[in-house]
Amino acid sequence: MRYLFIVFALLPTFGSSAQNANSVKKFPFQVLYAENAKDKNGQVLKSLDLVSVSDVLTVSENGTLSLIHYSGFPIETSGDTIIIIVKGLQDLIVDPGQKSNLYTSSPDLGRLFIMDSKLVKKRVIPFKYDCSDCESKLKIIYPPNFNMLGLDFKDDLCFTWMPNKSKSYRVEIKTMFEEPLDTIVVTSNELRLNNQEFKILRKEENHMLAFISDLENKHHSPYVVLKKSQLNTLEFPYACNLKKATFALMAGLYIETLSKNYLVEAEKYFELATELSDKSFYKEMLANFRKRTEK
Repeated sequence: MRYLFIVFALLPTFGSSAQNANSVKKFPFQVLYAENAKDKNGQVLKSLDLVSVSDVLTVSENGTLSLIHYSGFPIETSGDTIIIIVKGLQDLIVDPGQKSNLYTSSPDLGRLFIMDSKLVKKRVIPFKYDCSDCESKLKIIYPPNFNMLGLDFKDDLCFTWMPNKSKSYRVEIKTMFEEPLDTIVVTSNELRLNNQEFKILRKEENHMLAFISDLENKHHSPYVVLKKSQLNTLEFPYACNLKKATFALMAGLYIETLSKNYLVEAEKYFELATELSDKSFYKEMLANFRKRTEK
């Protein structure tokens, strides 16, 4: 039996107000998918259940549990019996000095279960931060930049922006003081650096700036902040190669909420989730996506 106390980097939120600012402290997690998992009262957990900070969850042997923190960070665990102490987990996630109004909304997981486009609410950006790249033709769609606070990285680095007909892009990586670290020219709408390549590029920098230019159409993106995740005891969800269905599904949901123009890209992640898991749940989520987006 394992006890799960997890430390990971505080990540931002997205979506509409599935959990408002007054409830997130009491219910910091929401269930995405559960199988053979119960709360401390023996109640079986199911999708969209809010998880109390005072709860203790048990995932039985051969069980599966996907939890989404109100910050948008996904957790997927399965296999041996696991005890998740929610209070200890929440205390480790949230910095006590963090202002409570930083997160004004949580992931709108309910959207995943909608099958009618008429029932989908229009996207509302509740953030107090300037959306510097909202209208950019080089909008980054992966990894999720939920609250416009920057892209988190771990060992490798990859990010993807909306494709167009261009076959030549320049990506400039600089320090936070805008001192050049490297300039890379790519022929597709994606930058991928493996562990060794990225280690050489960034040296000892934990925060950097990235600038993308479309060399054919003369488009330039605003800067994007790259932040090293402090995650050490839990799998980093948005590495170059997605490994778990929960992570792919959340990436797809994020892209879907950005714009109707991005639905083709979003669908790729919904499809990937069905490839990463044989659970029928993810096939249902893909079918729901196609119905509500009329694809």
